[in-house]
Amino acid sequence: MAYLSLVALAIGWLGFHSINELHDLRIAVRELLVRCEIGLGFYKLGAFLEERMLYTEYELHYQKRGKWLRLEHWIVAMICLTFVALLWIEYSKSNSAKQNPRARITDCSIEQDVLFFVFPGSAFGAGEFTMANLNVKVNERTLALFNKFRGTI
Repeated sequence: MAYLSLVALAIGWLGFHSINELHDLRIAVRELLVRCEIGLGFYKLGAFLEERMLYTEYELHYQKRGKWLRLEHWIVAMICLTFVALLWIEYSKSNSAKQNPRARITDCSIEQDVLFFVFPGSAFGAGEFTMANLNVKVNERTLALFNKFRGTI
């Protein structure tokens, strides 16, 4: 369980790191784009449009926008921590069931639908099951096996 938790945390860290790297890469690409636009004269007054710039000051700061995309790492963190928490919750449930094996079957009953198999060579006498007594015999055997398994007999 600890190893699986470590793997989950490592994957979470990898997701965290990759989101930060992608954000830095996004800024670098946007900055390069703005530099190319400056070099092409898109921000010069009158270069393409009469007495106006083709691009405005708003586009000049394009590389600094998108900071909210860096917040995606919180989504990764929440998913990772939730996964690890669920692992440990299930682990603690399974440990308590191992300590008390009867805890799993105390809420079960024979009244529920039961599928009962009789194999050739089973410890049933020839002709013990007939269409008339099949349900009664199966219920008796199933209840006996269930009580034996549960430890009440």
